[in-house]
Amino acid sequence: MTTSNTIAREWIGGRLAAPIYITEGTPYRPEMILWLEVPENLVVGYMLLEHMLLEPNAPAVTVLQTLMTALEKPRAGRPRRPTRIRVADETLAAELRAAVADIEVVVAPTPELDGLMDHMFNAMPIGDEAESYFAQRVRLRLHPKDRSA
Repeated sequence: MTTSNTIAREWIGGRLAAPIYITEGTPYRPEMILWLEVPENLVVGYMLLEHMLLEPNAPAVTVLQTLMTALEKPRAGRPRRPTRIRVADETLAAELRAAVADIEVVVAPTPELDGLMDHMFNAMPIGDEAESYFAQRVRLRLHPKDRSA
């Protein structure tokens, strides 16, 4: 029998194109860094990378930095360490292994992140019908077939 302290938790991470375009100024598509904990399906870390708003010489936010922040201050729940980390890229996995040697890091598909993006896409209004504080910046959502662009 496992206790809450020994439950196997896997964190799935990656950097993906967001399912939106920002249309203020020169239109662009931001990227997101996501960390999802399964089996609970909790987003424990994320960062929206708005490249057009970054200072020209600002350091890039990395998947590793976002992971380290999530380990210290997860977006959901108390600080904890997963028993395993899964990413889709070997180069990223090597960087993570060097930083968190006590956590198993594996390279495998990350369809759960695609599912999270699908959920975000489906939760967005179509067009400009539902105005929000993003109304002047976010003008359209992408059809799922266009998200890989």
